[in-house]
Amino acid sequence: MNKPAKSFFSKKYRITGKPDYIVVKDEKCLPVELKTGGYTKPQWNHILQLAAYCQLLEENYGGFVPYGILVYNNRFQYKIPFNPRVRFELENTIN
Repeated sequence: MNKPAKSFFSKKYRITGKPDYIVVKDEKCLPVELKTGGYTKPQWNHILQLAAYCQLLEENYGGFVPYGILVYNNRFQYKIPFNPRVRFELENTIN
């Protein structure tokens, strides 16, 4: 089930964000971010943006978010894990 996302707020990190879509797969909510431009591979700033959406979904839905999905120009799709390294980098960036 795909659905347009709404804005979310993190009390823990005091951030807000709105993924382009949320897909539900294997009973997990996954953020999807669509990007345009000359990109064909994941950019670090886009990965951090997607990680923020993963964090927001975890806090607002109360479940584990294993990864998010980056889509470039409706052609290139990447599954970006929300792993400990990305979580650490997100927290460092926010702080």
